[in-house]
Amino acid sequence: MRRYIKSILYTFLALFVLLTSFVVFLLNTTPGFYLLLQLADLRLPGKFEINKLEGSFLERGVFQEFNYIGENFDLKLHNARIAWELSDLFHKKLTIKDLNAEEVTVIVKKGNKDSDFKIKLPLTINLKKAIIKKFSLINPKQTIVFNNLSTKAQLMKRQWYINHLNFDFLKTSVSLKGQFTPKIPYSSSGEIHVSYNKDIPVKADITFKGDKQLYSWSGKLEGSIVGSLAGHVKNLNDLYTELTWQDISLPANTITIANNCAVGTCDQKRSFGSGHLILQGTTSNFTVNAEGETFLPTKANWEINSKVTDGSSVTQTKIQLVNRQLPLTGTITTDANKLTAQLFLDTNKVELSKNFTKPTWHLDFTFPKPAQLTPALTGVKTTVTGTATINSAQHGNIALQIGPGSYQSKEEEQAPVINFYGGKITAQLSAKQLEMQGVVNLEQKKDLIFNLMLPDFNLPQLNAEKQKIKGTVNLQLSSFTFFDIKNHLVENPQANLNLNLLIKGTLSKPIFTGEASLTQGSVALPKLNLLLHPIEIKLKTTNKKWELIGFIVSENKTIHLSGTGNLFPFNGQVKIQGDNFPAMRSAEYTFNVSPNLLFTISRGNMELTGDILVPTGRLKPISFSNTVNLSDDVVFVSAKKNPMPFNLKTNINVIMGNDVAIAVKGMQGFLEGSIQLKQAPYSDFSAFGELSIRDGKYQAYGQNLNIEQGQLFFSGSAISNPTIRIRAVRTLNTASNDFAGSNQLFDFNVQNLQNLDYGAYVKVGIQISGRINSPKVSLFSIPSNLSQADILSLLLLGVPANQASKSGGQLLLTAISNMNLDSGTKGMQLLEQLKQSLGVDFNIQNTTEVNQRTKQLQEGTAFVVSKSLSKRLYLSYNIGLDQDSNLLILKYLLNKFWSIQVSTSDIGSGIDLLYTHHKE
Repeated sequence: MRRYIKSILYTFLALFVLLTSFVVFLLNTTPGFYLLLQLADLRLPGKFEINKLEGSFLERGVFQEFNYIGENFDLKLHNARIAWELSDLFHKKLTIKDLNAEEVTVIVKKGNKDSDFKIKLPLTINLKKAIIKKFSLINPKQTIVFNNLSTKAQLMKRQWYINHLNFDFLKTSVSLKGQFTPKIPYSSSGEIHVSYNKDIPVKADITFKGDKQLYSWSGKLEGSIVGSLAGHVKNLNDLYTELTWQDISLPANTITIANNCAVGTCDQKRSFGSGHLILQGTTSNFTVNAEGETFLPTKANWEINSKVTDGSSVTQTKIQLVNRQLPLTGTITTDANKLTAQLFLDTNKVELSKNFTKPTWHLDFTFPKPAQLTPALTGVKTTVTGTATINSAQHGNIALQIGPGSYQSKEEEQAPVINFYGGKITAQLSAKQLEMQGVVNLEQKKDLIFNLMLPDFNLPQLNAEKQKIKGTVNLQLSSFTFFDIKNHLVENPQANLNLNLLIKGTLSKPIFTGEASLTQGSVALPKLNLLLHPIEIKLKTTNKKWELIGFIVSENKTIHLSGTGNLFPFNGQVKIQGDNFPAMRSAEYTFNVSPNLLFTISRGNMELTGDILVPTGRLKPISFSNTVNLSDDVVFVSAKKNPMPFNLKTNINVIMGNDVAIAVKGMQGFLEGSIQLKQAPYSDFSAFGELSIRDGKYQAYGQNLNIEQGQLFFSGSAISNPTIRIRAVRTLNTASNDFAGSNQLFDFNVQNLQNLDYGAYVKVGIQISGRINSPKVSLFSIPSNLSQADILSLLLLGVPANQASKSGGQLLLTAISNMNLDSGTKGMQLLEQLKQSLGVDFNIQNTTEVNQRTKQLQEGTAFVVSKSLSKRLYLSYNIGLDQDSNLLILKYLLNKFWSIQVSTSDIGSGIDLLYTHHKE
């Protein structure tokens, strides 16, 4: 028995060793690996074909050729190396850790006509890393080849997830991320990033989504083409794509110019404007129709027609470029011996002829509207005529004749008009150099003369940074009558200008050496009421640097200018210094300044910094009482705000001196303190700081009050409308009087009187706050137990309200006359005449009126001059005591309860229907 058991054990042990050896053989040897693939071929759909297999099932497989033949597609791998994980294979899932192949080909087979194509994978493929040098996708209609493909993806039976898929296609780098359904309805979504970096750098970022019925995409373009694209394909057949671009810029060395003498490339960047292109077609027969528009610089459509004349060898071609404003039209006629052409852009004409037996091209042109040729000539009004003879790319002559005309910059509305009497420019091109000579007649016998030479000039290979230039510029002027000044800021500019420059360096960075001087200059500034004379400025340039020195004189006071800087890049600083220089002389403003400023320019940015001392000044802004000021929140919808024309940044500290007087709206005194003026480029000034009033007086209600506190605050608002805080008082000695106060406003009924003990002194006053254009006024007293009627009476008459009757009506008339009613004296005479001849009544009372701007009731205190014209007609004139507005009222009584009232004031007019009912 023991022997029998022992025999069984040895048998099982031998079987185990044999089975283990067989498993090891399958998993670790190449023959075993091949055997497993053959077994898998029996289990999985499709068929495997393997050539020169290496590796093992546990680690990796290396195939010279691996072919999988399926029902819907074939898969071929050439020189492939695959590393995988075995644990997932028994779950119909293949995890590939690394796939590296020289070439992979997928052949999509043509299915039944009645069925839709679908890819059915035998198992899920988890592809962690794959690098394929060449990937070919072949279908019955076309072959698509991708190079340098790398990807990470998970391919399931129902859904494919692409983490990333990078490849090169037609010299274009593509990166894709998304998810796809390999069967109906073939839904997909994702992102595609395309980059083309060879000759014309272009990048595109595109998103896509959809299914079989409608795939759509949209994206943007960057690089040499700036724009966007959008499109769709319906039912996998009908294609529509629209490409819109704002600009197409070709970099240097991308345009080739060929002729009978030389071939070269253009080194300058070329821009071709904006436009759009529409592609429509079908994928079934691969037909695409295209139509488009370009904007050079305006919208345009090309149309070219050509025909051969019957019975001859003459060919005639008509060209038409239609844009929104002007059509470019022309005719080109050729025969066996010559070519002639005429091109028209509106009235501008070019005639060209070429004899095929000779190398010479001849051109004649007339440009009565040169501004239509290029935006660079916008603002030029003249007629240019000329001829040109071109023998080759390096030999030719041109002569231009410029007629009388003018130039005005269109970028600035108030730019001066520069008139000229014409000129002439000639140029000769040879293999050695390009020479140019020119004369521009600015005035009679006053010419701008220049001579330029570009040695070794080669147009096809022009490089502005390397092309050398030599030349001279000469100009002498004794007046500026060719300037047509229309903005009234400057009048009668006069000076002697001498300019002598030597030019050298390169075409992109010319170096100017020489001197420009302006002497005996003068100019009138009518808005400032100033005459600047003399003005002398001298500018020298040496060794790529410039130096400026000069002065400006007005009223025997001088501003000195001095500065230095570099020519390339142009930058530098100019100091502006002066003492007690007149800055303005007008009825409202007269003041002098002592500037200590620094003007800096660098890379096109300008900055003005420093201090300005105002030693003396008289500020008397005129206030029109009949003018209605709009509030700050009023916005004009169609108003155009004129921005500052310069890229200037300003930061100036303005300091008040000891003699800067101000008189505005009844306030007088001297300003002290400083404000900071700041200005961002292309914007208006804003002010920061505080000014106080010294020795201030304030005229209110016909009385001159002392200013105890006077301040102007600037917190970034407009400099003409600061915040004010003013406290003006009148002190009365009451030691010898016991005034009786009234608790009702100017009610002279004795029954309403009360006795108050004011003490030895009474201080009454007015407080003003808010913006200077719309101040808020209030009354106050010390002691504070005075009524508003007593405060107002003390301000007006110097006595309390209950004692106003003792002074009589004459005191009130005198007070009214001091309230600037028609300059005082005339107001006194007017009231006296009304009192004596018309029998008018005078009274001080509370008034209620409708504010025409706010549409709300507004209460106030007014002196009322009134007259009953009949039993039903009543006329009154209310003079505001605590506000600027005066009111004229005409009231007509219809019956006991109803009346019509017509009112008008300096802030508006209106008519009201009033209902009045008095309770018993």
